[in-house]
Amino acid sequence: GNLNNTNTVAFTVNVASGSSTSSSTSTSSSSGAGSTNATSAINIAKVFSLDKDQISIKISPGMTKTTEFSITNLRPTPITVLISSNLKEIENLNNNLTLLVATTEIVPLNISVAVDKAFDVYLGKIYVKSGNVKREISVSMEVVSNDSLYDVVLNIFNSSKIVPVGGRVGMNISLTRLAESKEDEVKLTYKIKDSEDKVLFSSSETLSISKQLTNLVKEISLPETIGEGRYVLYVQLDYSGKTAISSSWFEVKGEGMDYTLLWVSLSVLIILTVIAICWVVIRKRKINSVKHSEKEVSLGSPIPLKEPWDNLSLSGFK
Repeated sequence: GNLNNTNTVAFTVNVASGSSTSSSTSTSSSSGAGSTNATSAINIAKVFSLDKDQISIKISPGMTKTTEFSITNLRPTPITVLISSNLKEIENLNNNLTLLVATTEIVPLNISVAVDKAFDVYLGKIYVKSGNVKREISVSMEVVSNDSLYDVVLNIFNSSKIVPVGGRVGMNISLTRLAESKEDEVKLTYKIKDSEDKVLFSSSETLSISKQLTNLVKEISLPETIGEGRYVLYVQLDYSGKTAISSSWFEVKGEGMDYTLLWVSLSVLIILTVIAICWVVIRKRKINSVKHSEKEVSLGSPIPLKEPWDNLSLSGFK
């Protein structure tokens, strides 16, 4: 079914609809194979729908929070739905649901974090299955200090929501100081994780903050090892033993540009441009030189004109 994307600023949760591959189990003695396959494909695609494709939650160690998602039955008959998750922090998950025709069931998610859970972003998935149809909801859990002195908000630019392999991800980061202070030195760490919760990129810097609100514009060049897929980018602010985090999802899709070929092409273009400019300058100088010579001749001593009778001999008249 159609999925509704919900984007948040402080954190993001990604629910990627999983691809489904299945074979038809229905048969018909009166219709052709082509008709049966087409009908079966339509039925498979319209088994159920989810209201979200991203879920994100911000939580502190030792706390429990509740969020939810909903499932809608799209079949003309009741369906049984199996729900599971690889995120151990989700407790008391209702694993088996029966949905009547044209009904929607809300599934609560109780998320509990241990007291000694380290500050970080943890990724997991919720799996929803009915028959041969499967969907996956990616979950982002930001574990932060409950009394952080800063609030951090990460926004990936729309132009960087989908980037090619080896591309660049641009972002805006807002840092808000929640307490009065003259100047603070904070540590910012940038990380990229895949859907399996593996860190693929990490970089950090130290900044001196003197304003209540600070906006930063950053750009990260993706390593070539990050292939196609969906990833989470997050920034972690550490100050005085407290941690604030903000994350957002982006997608790597398609091959990147061959920058070696690009630089070679640009170099050749620059060389040809320089040659053309030099030729024009030399040509212009030659033309000016010729014009200058002609001007000197026209301004020199006049050549005396001889009358026709100047060459006649006057001896005959003597």
